[in-house]
Amino acid sequence: MSLENKENKDRTEVLEALWKKVMEDWNNEAVHDQFISKCREMCRLDFAVSKYLEREGDDLAKRKIEQIQLIMEYDLKAMLKQERINPSKINYTAWFLFFLIASIILWTILLKLFK
Repeated sequence: MSLENKENKDRTEVLEALWKKVMEDWNNEAVHDQFISKCREMCRLDFAVSKYLEREGDDLAKRKIEQIQLIMEYDLKAMLKQERINPSKINYTAWFLFFLIASIILWTILLKLFK
């Protein structure tokens, strides 16, 4: 196993453990915030969205997905405002993740509308 794969596995294990805490104490906002913050710190907000999408129909999960979307928009705007970063050369990974999560959210909403 390469070092990169091991690091990704370790990160996923950390996030899975935090998600387990979220599931055990679902109504505790602080536990949700800790999970989302760690996902953000590890650049894995996509992981958080996927976990909340598993809780389809849950109002709290829907609010957390919206919260994550706002975080992503804020982070992207902050990246664009930095003087040292030219918007035409912004990290393509950030754009990819932003559009991926936005697409997942849109797709989920459309599925609910047409059921």
